This record gives sequence, structure tokens and C-alpha cells, in this order.
Amino acid sequence: MAKLLYSILHNEYFILIISIIVLVIIFKILMKNKYRPYFYIKDITFFILKDNINNMYIYCNRFENIDEGIHYLYMGKIFINNADLFGIYEIAGNSKKIEVFDYDTEEFITLNRKNIAEINLKNTNLSKIEYVMEINGKRIEGIFEIINEPKINIKNFHVCGFKYLKTYSRGIIVTILNHLFNFYYVFIDNKEKINFDINGEYIFSEDFKCKKEKELSDEVSSILKQFSTYELKQYFAKIKDLYAFNILYFDEKTICIYKRVTKIEENKKLSINNVSLIYDLNNQKLISSYFKDLVNNSDDLLKKYNAPNNFYNDDLVFIITDIGVIVMSDSGYERIFIALDDMKYYINKDHYLVYLFN
Repeated sequence: MAKLLYSILHNEYFILIISIIVLVIIFKILMKNKYRPYFYIKDITFFILKDNINNMYIYCNRFENIDEGIHYLYMGKIFINNADLFGIYEIAGNSKKIEVFDYDTEEFITLNRKNIAEINLKNTNLSKIEYVMEINGKRIEGIFEIINEPKINIKNFHVCGFKYLKTYSRGIIVTILNHLFNFYYVFIDNKEKINFDINGEYIFSEDFKCKKEKELSDEVSSILKQFSTYELKQYFAKIKDLYAFNILYFDEKTICIYKRVTKIEENKKLSINNVSLIYDLNNQKLISSYFKDLVNNSDDLLKKYNAPNNFYNDDLVFIITDIGVIVMSDSGYERIFIALDDMKYYINKDHYLVYLFN
């Protein structure tokens, strides 16, 4: 018996079969985890640059590039409401220059970024920044007021790669994922109740970090297994205006946060749920974000904007910005933008946000 066992274990075909089995098991493990991302945490400070004269407002995340020393890098959104340009766009830059850009979604296969304006920062101090902006061949000068109180710290779970997925389109995939999933967790100084409402935790901790890394890894892996890059680009074209998490308004009294919750349905389609969180900062109270509570005669106002038929219901939510409100259903992609001036005569005088329209 011992001789038979010895001969089997030392048979070259047996060794080959065992080796193949081991390789197949290893391959299956690698393939199972190939879509799993790995993260590093970017520690980001949130602040706002407001120019009420030129009607331009930058909602900005700033982080230090340690590799190059103390060098601030910016990313975020800019809200523009003047004769030269109107809309919500993305920004990226540094302490000297900020570029304003949009995505060329007519050719969403490539997701080309196109620069539409450039802001040169002339000086930086604790309260104001002088700037010169080149936009549509025109030069605009102004001063941004810096708003950074109360202090807001953002923990960004930045996707820096995937376990075993090698692809030239990784940058595009990460861009799309930032619009589909919430990788940003906001912690406001001395606003523990709001922090808990938004994040499920009062303060950032190692336990919170580990839990979120697993949750995000599971979500990303699941969607990449079921959707091709081509399919995801088509979804991106519909949701490119907003990340899955945005701070869209902030002053000494109010903060407005947008969160997008993405789920995969049984028919292999993505369902989008829109969440608007508006808080009274002083008492940390949640303010109604239902459009029917903000305005009177909402149907009449929506008709002026040729709203789709499904917009005439009581489940519409809104997001406040410096240049208007974004109105959307609590699910789906469709939304309309209504300028602040067009809402003056419809505002419910009992709503907390009435001060923004005076």
C-alpha cells in the first residue's frame, strides 16, 4: 500500500494534474476579485469662493499635494449666472490657476473634457482672492470672498486602482464611479447630529473607514461585473452634472447636500434615487426639501419650464444653489433648473429658506 501511494504521489501525470487544479483555483480567486478597487483616503478641506458682483460661486474641495510640498490642488463645482455664461460646471486647478470645464457627451465614448474658461488667481489671503477670468474671449476681473466656517473636513475614498483589472480606460471608469457612488464623507466641526445623519457616524474613525471600504468595494465590484464600460458611459451622459455626493449650498445658516443612491435592479438596469438634505446649521434641524413645501402653485411654475408630465406630483425634491434650484423626482434622471428670480412670486413665506429670496 505504501509503495502504491508513493508511486502515485511521484507520478509525473499526477503532479501535472494537481498543478493544473491549483492554477485553476488561483485563477478563479483572481477573477472573482479583479474588479475590487483599492482606496487611499484623501483628507480634504471644503470651502467656497463667492463673487456676488459677477454672480460666480465656486464650491471647492482642496487638498495638499504632499509629493510636491505644500501645493494646494482644487476640484469641485462652479455656479455661473452672468451674461457671458450660465450653468453648473466642474473645476480643477491649483493655487495659481483654476480651469472650468465640461464633458463633451456628444461623443460620450471618449468622455472628452473641454475647457470653457480659465480663472487666474492673483493673490490668496484668509478672506479674499483677486482673480481674472477669461471666458468666451472676454476678460472678467473680480474678488472672491472665502467662506470656510464652520470647518468642513471631507474624507475621500479615492479609487487608485483595482486588484487585478488592467485597463487603459481606468481613468474613465473612476470618473463614472464618482458620479454613481458616494466616495465622499463630510464631517462638520461641532455638528455631530448632522454628521450622523449624513454618514451614520459622529466622527471619522478607523472602524468607519474599514466598514466603508468594504461596502464601497462590494458596490463597485458588483456593478463592474454586470456592466461594460460602454454601458456605463451611457449612464454617465445622463448624470454628469452632479457627483453622487455634492455640497451645493452653504452659508452661515444653511447647508444643502445632494446624495445619489444607485442600485442594480433585477432587469440589469441602474435605478437612481435622489436625496436632498437641507439643514439649519444653528440647531442642526433637517428642513423640508419637498418642492411643494417651498413654493405655492408649483404646477404653474413648472409649466413655465415645460416640465415633463411626470413632474406634476407631490414627490418632487429640490436642491438649492446660489443661482437657482434643481428640481427632480426622488428617483430617475430627469431634472430641471429654475433660476432664483423666477421663483420670487411663488415662494412659501413660511418656509425656512425664504430669506434667500428677499
